[in-house]
Amino acid sequence: MRCLRCSRKVEPTVHTNRGTRVDGYRLHTGKVKLVEAKDNANGPPTYLQLSDPQEFALCVDCFGRTEIREVWLHKYLAVEQIEALKN
Repeated sequence: MRCLRCSRKVEPTVHTNRGTRVDGYRLHTGKVKLVEAKDNANGPPTYLQLSDPQEFALCVDCFGRTEIREVWLHKYLAVEQIEALKN
């Protein structure tokens, strides 16, 4: 995957016996639709279902920027809002 902001390649996470090297983070989002549950005894009567899933990546360098990290971690981003994170 490539970083949404700077377009550099985001390498996979590497696990070793001494630690972990993370090169980026993924955001799984997309359009949602309201679904009515058939059996609401075990859960909510309605819920939001991801109907058009999309994945985005952000490298650790861009994630290190406070203003980007705050949006990435604390907002529920719609696909349209993700465009605003680009350079």
